[in-house]
Amino acid sequence: MPKCKNNFKKYYNGSELSPKGLGWCPDNEKLYKIRIGKDGNKWIIKKTNSGNKKWEKYNDFLKKHYMSIFKKKGLTENEYNKLLDKTKNFDSIHHFNQMIFNFILNSTKKFNKGNFKIKSNKIIISDPAYKYSIHKKKIRGYTLAKSHTVEPGNWIGYQHYWIGKHDPSVVVFTNKKYYNKKDKSIKYKYGGVISVDSGKIIFIDSNSFPKNDKKHSIWHDSLDESINRSIFGYGYITNTDVGDGMFNYIIGTKNKKVVQLIINFFDN
Repeated sequence: MPKCKNNFKKYYNGSELSPKGLGWCPDNEKLYKIRIGKDGNKWIIKKTNSGNKKWEKYNDFLKKHYMSIFKKKGLTENEYNKLLDKTKNFDSIHHFNQMIFNFILNSTKKFNKGNFKIKSNKIIISDPAYKYSIHKKKIRGYTLAKSHTVEPGNWIGYQHYWIGKHDPSVVVFTNKKYYNKKDKSIKYKYGGVISVDSGKIIFIDSNSFPKNDKKHSIWHDSLDESINRSIFGYGYITNTDVGDGMFNYIIGTKNKKVVQLIINFFDN
């Protein structure tokens, strides 16, 4: 029998479905360490009642310890922070936030729907306070504004609320062809980071963003009454959940064009 990669005094036979089948014996692993098992699924290290360590399927572990929270209509920010404290020993809190993100996206109501049209094949996603002349300026290595090639046509923006009462947890922008549809041909990947200084984010047709600084100031002042809805039919503006910051987003692409963009406000 081969020896374990992390403990040469222990052996494995290679038929185990857990990471042990790949040579990762549980005894020498850090508590709550997450690895991919031989079955291709995530597994996590937990302690048994006798104090020994063992691999447990990650989804089973989450169901035992956390699925009860999803019976709630929502979480206060204090409740969410307490849950984060409970998960601070995980290999990564991001795994836990991903579970919450998937739940919010797939199981909570859509609010503040706004329709708009993208006529060109480019969009800008940015803090609307940033003038076009500084869009390519870098802060901490990230450009202030992002631009993506998209599928033009009719789009819709909407929000999901679940953590806190006043600010969105997740915001979605999607081409209306794919609204309320699960299209397996859409490929999702990490899109980048959006920098924010005014507590707002805008998703807008590139041709409609003011390029002149003076015109931008007038345009920006007109946005105050448009928060969390479509703006003049060519974009959507949303507030963030915590004001200023840097927020991660993912993009869904089809035929090399972006057809969906999703901002996760609480995992930033």
